[in-house]
Amino acid sequence: MNKHSSLDTSGSSREISARLASRFGPSLDEMSENQNFETAEVVRHIAAGVSAKTGKDFFRSLVIHLAKIFNADYAFVGKLNEQKSLHINTLAVCAHDKIVDNIEYSLKDTPCANVIGNQTCAHPDSVQQLYPRDQLLIDMGIEGYIGTPLFDSQGKSLGLLVVLHSTAILKIAQVSELLEIFAARTSAELERLRAEDELKQYRDQLEALVEERTKELYDIQKKLLRKERLATLGQLTATVSHELRNPLGSIRNSLAVIQRIADKNNPMMNNALQISERGILRCDNIISELLDFSRIKELNLTVQDVDVWLGEVANDYDFPHGITVTLNLNSQLKFAFDQERLLRAMINILNNACESLLSEQTQTHEPKSLCVTISTLLIDNLLEIKITDNGPGMSNKLQENIYEPLFSTKTFGVGLGLPVVKQIVTQHGGNVMIQSKEKKGAQVSFMLPIKKTELCE
Repeated sequence: MNKHSSLDTSGSSREISARLASRFGPSLDEMSENQNFETAEVVRHIAAGVSAKTGKDFFRSLVIHLAKIFNADYAFVGKLNEQKSLHINTLAVCAHDKIVDNIEYSLKDTPCANVIGNQTCAHPDSVQQLYPRDQLLIDMGIEGYIGTPLFDSQGKSLGLLVVLHSTAILKIAQVSELLEIFAARTSAELERLRAEDELKQYRDQLEALVEERTKELYDIQKKLLRKERLATLGQLTATVSHELRNPLGSIRNSLAVIQRIADKNNPMMNNALQISERGILRCDNIISELLDFSRIKELNLTVQDVDVWLGEVANDYDFPHGITVTLNLNSQLKFAFDQERLLRAMINILNNACESLLSEQTQTHEPKSLCVTISTLLIDNLLEIKITDNGPGMSNKLQENIYEPLFSTKTFGVGLGLPVVKQIVTQHGGNVMIQSKEKKGAQVSFMLPIKKTELCE
């Protein structure tokens, strides 16, 4: 048998029906004497089989029509499994006039092995005796078998089309040739689906590539902006350290003279002096932040009991009135760290926590207990120093930018608090983790690597 049918299957269903009736009419009449075929019914079902249906609907319609036309017990379309050699995956199976679940089976020891990539294979009877190791044939009680191969437009094997009978098949040549007509349309549909899948894969790859390139461009732009900010920050720091520190010193000295000679019983004078002192202190802190960030100092590591040290930090820190501080210090660890640098990180986080708590209270005017908790915990080979508050928290959008230099939501400062914290913790080989939700408070953790020898005895 030829691999491809010579019958023209183009045109409308009515035209196809006419051509089929012209070519197969007499033979099918002869078949009807033995297998209850009627030419008109055959033509009608063939026309339905090559209708405008596509994909799964086409395959299901096809096998139902095949089974009915040939009075077959089973009919199925199978596709070669590209991952498993010599395996078939069915795309549609009709069993006793009903669509059933698809299956996967091996071609070994089956008549289908002679069909794939070759030509139509027909066994009008005794197929079980010819293939005694094909358990499916035995289980289904198959006597007659016809299978025809499916090829793409380049002649590459795609799969096969099969009808199975529990009784002997008469007029096998006519049935085989008629089956090949269906195979041509089935092959075209399989090739169309394959092209559709390849197009989808290409589109998905293209979308992924565009997304990847867009992210790369965004990251590059972000890095460039960061470099520009850091360059600006470096220039600003050089100017600030030389041009502001000396005038601030003069102002501080002059203010001290004024305090000595001013009337201490004058409330307005005392208030003005206090405001001036706070302003000088704020400017001094800004200069310190700039210098801390732009001039990375080498760590001066000293071994210290972390819990004791944090207790001293909390005791020395000037917590605003109304804020309750809780200490849960359970690490029992002596740890080598730079006390001055880590103190700067702790102060920055405590400042943020207290400022957010007081800001929320000012805005809402609702009575609420304001709490800050400092805790330590050993997690495997990590020391966790955790600062938690029950303030307003941060949005996800805000958290995306909190480590950016010069980024700030405050009306004062230069936006270096958290960048400095991250820099200090990173210098110690650790990471900063922030967990926060709006109206749910914030939790900042320093995750610092430790050695087993640093555990307290």
